[in-house]
Amino acid sequence: MSDMFVNPYTFIGLGESKSRSSGNGKYTGVLSCTMMTLTPLIIPNAANEHAFSKREQRVVDRWNKKNSSSALREESGIKSYDFYSYDNPEGDRENKKSSPVIPGSSIRGMIRSAYEALTDSCLSTIDLENKMIDGRQVGDVIGHFAPCKDSTQLCDACNLFGMVGENDKRKYKTDTGLKNKLNTVASRVMFRDATTSLDLRDWHEEPMILAILEQPNPSQAEAYYKGSVYPVNGIKGRKFYWHSDDPNIRKQNDPNNLNLTVIARAVKAGCMFTFDIAFENLTDIELAKLIWIISIGGKTSSNEGSTHGFKLGRGKPISFGSVGISIDYDKSGVFVLDESLNIFCDSSMLAKLPRGAEYLRPKATFVDRCKIQI
Repeated sequence: MSDMFVNPYTFIGLGESKSRSSGNGKYTGVLSCTMMTLTPLIIPNAANEHAFSKREQRVVDRWNKKNSSSALREESGIKSYDFYSYDNPEGDRENKKSSPVIPGSSIRGMIRSAYEALTDSCLSTIDLENKMIDGRQVGDVIGHFAPCKDSTQLCDACNLFGMVGENDKRKYKTDTGLKNKLNTVASRVMFRDATTSLDLRDWHEEPMILAILEQPNPSQAEAYYKGSVYPVNGIKGRKFYWHSDDPNIRKQNDPNNLNLTVIARAVKAGCMFTFDIAFENLTDIELAKLIWIISIGGKTSSNEGSTHGFKLGRGKPISFGSVGISIDYDKSGVFVLDESLNIFCDSSMLAKLPRGAEYLRPKATFVDRCKIQI
């Protein structure tokens, strides 16, 4: 067996140029989706950073005994989180189990990342001002894949998911005087929270001490750049995590650094959530792309389980957060606005959409990265 280290992530290369898109379509409706956890999933409820304070104290006590120290829990930096829910998160959560919820914003970010990769859209989450690469600004390296800032020049993803750009220098008249025109585009897709109404007694893992995770470090040239230690040839692409199911890398018995120690409670693999994606004024091609990406090219099956999936939540490098999504077309619906401004229901249209794959750039690499081999 090889001892060679393998990064838990890989890259999807950038295209030749950033996509351009504009305008709206006539399709409005809802996609009804089911999400299954393929490995344990962690969505921390950040409203309480000490959800398992008694466990924290036991960890600190073991630390003090092992290191002959006298650290105080309140000053140690150790934190603990329960899974996100709608319930009041205050107090110690050791003996409390709430119905788990996956925020729609988390699902939206996950789907948008995939949509950006497959449509050659901008790198919308890149921080151009603060992140530096070998003394150069990120903007100098990623070039025209920088986040969209002009509402008149949008990539495919920003045209669909929306964007907040810089203030327009043009003015418009109001009752209180002239004001700058806001350079923003509203989203035409809305992701609702994923919830469940099933029996929850066996859904939760025991709270565990997570293996310590390092922050992404783009200054590590050999990991992030292609062709050279220096970014003369650009970055390798968009970062995605491999799927794995190795419980041995998820947790540790005792921490090596109290200040970086996190205790979290996950939901188990095999849990099913339901959520809706509402969309408004999409073109047929936009809707076809969205459906193809949500189901990773139709590779999910509610009967046989997912063969492809996404990564979601915390702990992606240490075998958490693999999820698969399927669309329930019987519960989904589409309303079409025709040329005479008449609205009619045409749910059968979902089966007649263009093949989304035909409007996406070569995708074999992306789909291969999404394979579930666990």
